[in-house]
Amino acid sequence: MDKFSPEILELIFQYIKPEEDNLFNMSIILTCKKWAECYFNSRRVLDLRQMDEESIPKLETWVKKHEYIETIRLCSQRLRSEGSTALTHLPSTIKVIDFRGVTFGSKTNKNMIIGKINQLTNIEHINLCLTGLNPEGAIALSKTFVNLPNLKYLDINANNIGISGTKAIAESFQHIPQLEYIDIGHNNIGQFGVEAIAERLNLLPNLRTLQIESNDFDSEGSGVLFESLKGIPNLTHLNIGGNVITQKGLLDLAEAIEFLPELLILDIHATVARRYPDDGTAAVVTALTHTPKLQVLNVYKCCSNYYSRAIGIICEQLGSLVDIKKLVMGDISPKQFDQLKESLPKRWDFSFVFR
Repeated sequence: MDKFSPEILELIFQYIKPEEDNLFNMSIILTCKKWAECYFNSRRVLDLRQMDEESIPKLETWVKKHEYIETIRLCSQRLRSEGSTALTHLPSTIKVIDFRGVTFGSKTNKNMIIGKINQLTNIEHINLCLTGLNPEGAIALSKTFVNLPNLKYLDINANNIGISGTKAIAESFQHIPQLEYIDIGHNNIGQFGVEAIAERLNLLPNLRTLQIESNDFDSEGSGVLFESLKGIPNLTHLNIGGNVITQKGLLDLAEAIEFLPELLILDIHATVARRYPDDGTAAVVTALTHTPKLQVLNVYKCCSNYYSRAIGIICEQLGSLVDIKKLVMGDISPKQFDQLKESLPKRWDFSFVFR
């Protein structure tokens, strides 16, 4: 890389996507000043996904020097105190923090990073999925929202934040009205957690994606949630899969779907207990006539037996869902499979997934 001038490198990086990991080896960037200069100048992305944690403190001088970095990616790394300290020097220009899978190592390190987030008032995107926030971390994170008016994307999936952490996050929705995406799945929030979210969804008028799967809530909590969805007409992605909901709950969802004309993705996998008939699933599928733009439907484990009424209705509805591209389901008889094949839209980009 030393053979290329900064001007040539600048041109190269204009056509490189940050996701192409093989082109972003930080060990090379750190040993090649010209590459490092050009990398930061053109991409404004600090990508540390392939870097050893021990090397992170070496970046402190680069972070201080390049004050226009907008994105930092640090996925599945383990942060010790030196790394956390180095990252406290991130500039105020940061808009995207992607720390998915990061292990903070200690409560002190976690609080140090959350404290820095509180100072980055231009942030639009936060991904802290699988970082071990726990309730205390979620409560601390929620207190930063008052300083993050531009936040549009929040992923805190799989952090075991529980009821108290969820309530703190929900109570801070008033400070982030621009939020478009929230993933709070796999957090053990239960009925009271989902009710706290539902009661404050009206504070997020721009919400497009709600992922709240596998959170151990039932129909009592879901009823409040589905009622609140009627006030979010621009919702495009809804995932409530993995929560065992009774027929009444699914009937409530079917009613709510009538108020979601922009819905593109609906995931209700594994929401039907085997002991129930699938009338609720059938009602949800019937309601999809109100979502003509739907592209992905996941009803895996929602059809209770081989003679499912819901499967028959899915066959009837496929013709009207002109934009449908992917259908995920299971527990189907050979006869029903043949029926579904006949119902499939005749488009090359349609995928049919069995599990």
